[in-house]
Amino acid sequence: VESTLGEGSIFHFTAPLSPVNSLPAAPISPLSKSKLNKLDLTVLVAEDNSVNRKIIGSQLGQLGCRFTMAVDGEEALNVLQGTVTPDVILMDCHMPKLDGWETTKRIRRWASESNPIRRKISSLPVVALTAAALPEERNRCMEAGMNEFISKPVKLAELMRVLQTYSIDRNRAETDDDNNSRTKSLPILSPSNRKEAASSVQNNETTSDDPS
Repeated sequence: VESTLGEGSIFHFTAPLSPVNSLPAAPISPLSKSKLNKLDLTVLVAEDNSVNRKIIGSQLGQLGCRFTMAVDGEEALNVLQGTVTPDVILMDCHMPKLDGWETTKRIRRWASESNPIRRKISSLPVVALTAAALPEERNRCMEAGMNEFISKPVKLAELMRVLQTYSIDRNRAETDDDNNSRTKSLPILSPSNRKEAASSVQNNETTSDDPS
């Protein structure tokens, strides 16, 4: 101990420490394969960053989704008018040429056009992708006509949660269409035909009960 009146004191001590090369990495707990749902969706990804496209493409593959990539809003609009209509659009907000907000607004305006393909596309769900998770950013996405919001970097669990909703909706719609087509295929019997059908059933039952 070194002490000087009116100035203060200096303390010296020795502590035994073991050398450490590096700090242990924090444990990472990704979703196990058993928890991944195969969504079977067709997804259009509009994203200008090549690294983000690669990551999102890998995540969609893990979720059993087919996908097409567009590097900006203009390319996304061209892809949408192609031969395959996606089930969901993942839309980056900040893109060159045409950003995600304006792209979504143009898609929604297609609802008033006479082209049936554009009218169908106008109602597709659009999920915003943005690194800015501020409330005003979220509000701007909703005002542009987007349905959902995912913050970057995109996490696999969050992507699965959002896309799963649209997978369920699509499966429900396909089931309703299948039930409607089956209902339409059933023959409509007139009153006289109903009597003939009932008589035929009774005769068949009588014949089957005959011991001979």
